[in-house]
Amino acid sequence: MPHPKVLILDGPLMIGKLSVARLLASRLTYGCISTDDIGLTIKSSTTSETHPRLHSMDDIDYREYYIEHSAEEILAEGMDAHEEMWPGIEAIIKTHAVPGRVRRLGDVAGASGRNC
Repeated sequence: MPHPKVLILDGPLMIGKLSVARLLASRLTYGCISTDDIGLTIKSSTTSETHPRLHSMDDIDYREYYIEHSAEEILAEGMDAHEEMWPGIEAIIKTHAVPGRVRRLGDVAGASGRNC
């Protein structure tokens, strides 16, 4: 059975998605891109004026934020940021899911210049 061209792992924070993604990418010899890397890339070419939902947590101490806000507020904030990033994520998926085009480990790097 042929492997899919793009695998997307989704789930709550801190459950090991990136660890699983790295293992899968290694076994399938796929590249691996983290949405954190995509977010950093998009944030580096935007501002809080042009994309306020993406930059809403700039200069915030995350430890204090998670203590002071409810789960609902944290989820809403994260959903806003990911909705803002979706066009960039979608473009990457479409680029890598082209039929007949298989990307191998090393062909794809995250924003930091490294594979997952």
